[in-house]
Formats: sequence, C-alpha cells, structure tokens
Amino acid sequence: MLLSLLSTSLAAGQSMACEVDLDVAAEDAIAAVTDDELTWARDIVDSSLARLECAARVVDPQDLATLYQARAAAAFYAAHQLDWAPDLQASIAANPGWFNDRLGPDLRLVWEAASAGVVGLASVHVAPIPDDGVLYVDGRLSESQPVDVLPGPHLIQVAVGAEVGFAWAGELAHDQELVLETGLPEPTVAQPIRDNPFLVAGAGFGLATAGAYYPVWAYGTRFREGSQAFADGTVSDQERDWRRFRAMEAGLVAGVSLATAALMGHAVVRLRARRDG
Repeated sequence: MLLSLLSTSLAAGQSMACEVDLDVAAEDAIAAVTDDELTWARDIVDSSLARLECAARVVDPQDLATLYQARAAAAFYAAHQLDWAPDLQASIAANPGWFNDRLGPDLRLVWEAASAGVVGLASVHVAPIPDDGVLYVDGRLSESQPVDVLPGPHLIQVAVGAEVGFAWAGELAHDQELVLETGLPEPTVAQPIRDNPFLVAGAGFGLATAGAYYPVWAYGTRFREGSQAFADGTVSDQERDWRRFRAMEAGLVAGVSLATAALMGHAVVRLRARRDG
C-alpha cells in the first residue's frame, strides 16, 4: 500500500502551548510511576505524545521509548485494569531492543513477551531534504532512503542546522510505504560523488596514475641534479651513484604509497556506496 502525504514545514515561531521537552517529560513520567501516581503518569505521556511534532530539537530515542513504556507501566501497575501491550509494542517499534529498567523488572518481562507481537516492516521516504538538512526517524540518524521501520507509531524529523524544519508523527502499518513531502528547499547537489561510479572510478584512476608516475618524475629530477653536479666536478662517481640510488628509492616509496592510498580510498568509497545504495 502506498500512502503519499503532503506536510508543511514547521513555522519558526511555535506557540508556547505546543512546545514539548521529551527529556523532562520522560523523567516526570518515571517519577509519577515510581510514586504510584499512575493517572498523572498517563496524563504526562498523553500530553507529550500529542505534541511530538512541536519538538524544537531532535528527540532522543530513549526518551521516546520511555514515554510509551511509562504509560504501559501505569496500565500494568493499575491492578491490571488496562491493556498495556499496545504501548509496549509502540516502544519496541520506536526503539527496538531498549527498555528503561527504572520501570521495574516485572514490566521488563512483559515487554520481552510483547516483542513477539511486533512483526513486519513499513518504509518511509522523505523529500526534499535541503543540503544542510538531516533526516531522523524516531531520533535516529538516517543517511539513506527509504528507511525501513517496524509497524507502529513513529516520529519523522528533518533537522536544518540546530532547528527542526519538518516533523511528522503517525502510525505505520505492515507493508505501508509512506512518502512525505517536507516543503523544504530542494538540495542543490543532485548526486553525491560517491554515488557516481564514473567520478569515483576517474578519481581512483587519476590518483593511481599519479602514484605510478611519481617515481619516474622523482628519479628524473634527482638524476638530473646529480648528473649536473658530477659534470661541474662537485661530486665523485661514488657519490653520484649514491644519489641515483636514493632518488630511485625515494621515488619508489612515494609512488607505491600514493598508489596504495588511491586504491584503498577507491575501495572504501565503493563499499560505502554499495552499503548506502
């Protein structure tokens, strides 16, 4: 299933009523659960999750997971009167494999059991992202797209400099392909060098050729200097031969070093391009 959404970027001047600090909210929610103020804990989480798109900075994945887990804890410790599984599964979708042990060992056991209920994959593609923009999914940096995520609630943010320029929060189902339009400026660089095989190959070949040519150039330069000095009568035959040897040695070492560095750099770039591709 393909879902395409057009979303507007966040305004620079957000209202105070919409601001949210997940660091503070997560700590307050844990404190409320610890003090057995379970209704207060749920209220804190409900208010914070409703304003995720208003976060002025990129969220911490652990804070996001803690909010879901704290609301699950409030339900779990309330004489088992409420269903805590959806929030535990939401925390797993947002931050797989991480549990806040401050919420207790009993809840951890339930969280581990809930992990089996989170199956399948969804994907997210976000565009455009400007040159100075960085994509984050649930607070984690994403360098390539589309981004595969577990089904469940997610927060998509594009940071531009120190500010969040775009945010979207919502639920993704199994096999859903979410396409988000940020409304941000188009990037000016159409294709990174590492993604262009011709530029990569050309750069590697050029450096390797320079490395192979350098010994000839270095030897020739040192040889001419030594021959001229010998012609002028300022060096002996033995010293001239020694200079020739040192010139060849220096040229070969430098040439081999340049060629090796070029080939290694080319290999690294190709591996990164294959990984990100």
